[in-house]
Amino acid sequence: MVLMSPEEFRVSAHQVVDWMADYLRDIRDFPVVPAVEPGETFDKLPAEAPEHGESMETILADFRSLILPGITHWNHPRFHAYFSVSASGPGILGEMIAATMNVQHMLWKTGPSATELEQVTMNWMRQLLGLPEEFFGMIHDTALAAVVGDVSGAEQCASDSSSGLRSPGLLARHYAPNAKLVVLHWSDDADLRRQLERRQAQPETCYIIAHNRIPALAELGQASVIPHDPEAFARAIYAELHRCDEAGAELIVVEAPPATGEWKAIADRLSRAAA
Repeated sequence: MVLMSPEEFRVSAHQVVDWMADYLRDIRDFPVVPAVEPGETFDKLPAEAPEHGESMETILADFRSLILPGITHWNHPRFHAYFSVSASGPGILGEMIAATMNVQHMLWKTGPSATELEQVTMNWMRQLLGLPEEFFGMIHDTALAAVVGDVSGAEQCASDSSSGLRSPGLLARHYAPNAKLVVLHWSDDADLRRQLERRQAQPETCYIIAHNRIPALAELGQASVIPHDPEAFARAIYAELHRCDEAGAELIVVEAPPATGEWKAIADRLSRAAA
């Protein structure tokens, strides 16, 4: 790997931008589809990776002579397949800035400004499309990722509607406390004690949420009880998990709900949070 100083980057970047500007100006001179055969570019490239890096001049020369002749020009004004002419001058410059900063804003903390810029931009798009305020959008890197997100969202809605439960506590994110979460079945206090000892649980930081088999021994941990009813359970579990978090829990033990009927959605989300 050849390291590039900021000044070397500046010189090479000017060369690349000059080529980019010329390309956008002269793009009509290129054929939309290259006159190459399958394997033609492959055969021109080295069969083995170079042991030493090459200069940017050599790399750009190889690009012009080896890669460019085999390119289908998606930004050509006569290209009308798939996603036609989707890169503008301002968009290209924006991509250059984005690549330089290399921000991965999958969470707010990993890129506060980028995350909030995305939210504002998608809100502008919502307004341009005349959609109501409750619509929410996000930018996906590929069409496939967007489809997967749509399918996952549809599955979530179908799961919630089929269970008959509409509580906000059914959202998957509500089942993810900061403390470690385990979902256990136990037959009695002795069985629960054995399972807690295997996990080296400390009574002062172990919080137990039960709904059917209520622990009688206080030394097992800080126990609380929520209703043994799926709809009431769904409403109560969110607040209870967060209460345990705020109380300083290191381990939260939830009595496993039945994996049947209206309990299925709850059991599924608890198992994912405990994974």
